[in-house]
Amino acid sequence: MLTIKQLISNHKPYIFAFFILAALVTLSTFGFIKIGTVKIEEDQTITVMGSSEKQKKNERATYSAGVTVTNADKAKAVSEATDKSNRIAQSIKQFGIPQEDMKTSTLNIMQDQESYYDNGILKYRPGNWRVSINIEIVLKNLKRIDELTNLLTSLETTDLYGPNLSLDSSNEDEAVLLASALENAKEKAQAVAESSGRKLGKLVRVVEGANASIYPGPFYAKVDGMGGGGGMEIEPGSTTVSKTVTATFRLE
Repeated sequence: MLTIKQLISNHKPYIFAFFILAALVTLSTFGFIKIGTVKIEEDQTITVMGSSEKQKKNERATYSAGVTVTNADKAKAVSEATDKSNRIAQSIKQFGIPQEDMKTSTLNIMQDQESYYDNGILKYRPGNWRVSINIEIVLKNLKRIDELTNLLTSLETTDLYGPNLSLDSSNEDEAVLLASALENAKEKAQAVAESSGRKLGKLVRVVEGANASIYPGPFYAKVDGMGGGGGMEIEPGSTTVSKTVTATFRLE
């Protein structure tokens, strides 16, 4: 039979824990220690996307005017293409396009490969030389778009692309669009908060959703008596410019 001393010795850790717990309960009962409730509440927010867009008249037109010459003699092909390209450039300068709004965008010199059959076998041999030169032109005064288009169609061009109409993005006030997009996001967040019985708190975080998205508007060309004193008429049209933001608000 174990004595009280042996029981205490064998169960010392448990007895110590019991006395500690009893002491805490006693102190709490008599008001010496106040044990409260710990409440961890997750921070509640709402994240929405806002956007803003507006229509702007196109501000510039870009053309690509090119010539292509073929000749069995490489030097002659290069010389003829250069002469034609220079004449085109001179006409564009006389029209009033400044030097900084013109550039040679591409220059290609290649030799064609002619195919032929030799005893029923398909073979290739060097053919004529082909030289292509393209000039890129930027027109910033769209009031003269019809004039320049008709001029380019009358020149010795073998390839003509344009006008490609667009905005001058450097003139776009991005700050105004961003502010409007943020206001749109706030309106959406306010509606969601009210529908859930909450109040919209302060703005926590805002990130621009994407760069300005520019969607080129259509342009229309119509042939109106090209041979009878008329010419090609271009409708410059407009472009939609937009900004998007992602905003996070606190819910109260």
